[in-house]
Amino acid sequence: MARPFQLDVKDKLLLLEDVGEAPYRIDRMLVQLDQACDLSSAAGIALGEFVDCEAAPGDNSLTLAETLANRLSGLGIPVAGQFPFGHGDRNVSLPIGVVATLDADEGSLTLIEAAVR
Repeated sequence: MARPFQLDVKDKLLLLEDVGEAPYRIDRMLVQLDQACDLSSAAGIALGEFVDCEAAPGDNSLTLAETLANRLSGLGIPVAGQFPFGHGDRNVSLPIGVVATLDADEGSLTLIEAAVR
């Protein structure tokens, strides 16, 4: 049953990034997000910059890359990363709500329509 404030990702590109979170916390957030909105219904997931999101030295933890792959690779949708959006130095502004395509094989995110008219 849909809730009034439930995130609708069906057939949409989901943009994810974070700052200052350890991989185990990102894992937990991805599990909660998937349970709340069914990530596999998204058209794809574009990963931006995850700044200061690696485990501390000596932590018995998956790396950030392992965590993201573990949670996202089995969804059956395109997932691509290393895009310059988020809280890092390479911070491209992306318009929300415009038509775009994600090519996970090419590692490209292309805006199909203008953000302003």
